[in-house]
Amino acid sequence: MRLTKATHDQLEILLCVNDLAPACVPVQTLATALGLSLPNALKHVNCLVHAGLVSAKRGPGGGVSFIRSPSAVKLGETVEALEQINSKRLPEAGLGEAGRGDRSLAFLNDALAHFIDILDNFTLADLASGRTSVGGKAPKRRQRSRASTAPSASR
Repeated sequence: MRLTKATHDQLEILLCVNDLAPACVPVQTLATALGLSLPNALKHVNCLVHAGLVSAKRGPGGGVSFIRSPSAVKLGETVEALEQINSKRLPEAGLGEAGRGDRSLAFLNDALAHFIDILDNFTLADLASGRTSVGGKAPKRRQRSRASTAPSASR
């Protein structure tokens, strides 16, 4: 399961705010630290505000700060909220609605729900500290077989 680039960038912003907390972090600081353009960082912060994860204050002394402690922010809920917001901005990124007779979409939606359930075992504070292993060991990344990545010879 892969996250959209937008959700990935938004999680990076949350981690950066966590690193600089409890200070109110200017969006320009976040953009510079993460190599994002200021307009792109502003869009991401707007999504984080819309998801209820951070507050943003304009003007001198303004910036981004957490609404709740990072230890109270479940990773699964966060990813689910951000993916929903981002899929509304980019409708083609969603998996679609289950229950329209399309069994493959229902399966993918079930897989996504299980993915979110696993993420809910962790908080934003766990992610920031690196405590994100499942069952005591880090999950292994599956390698694609050469057969599935090689160009088809039947073309």
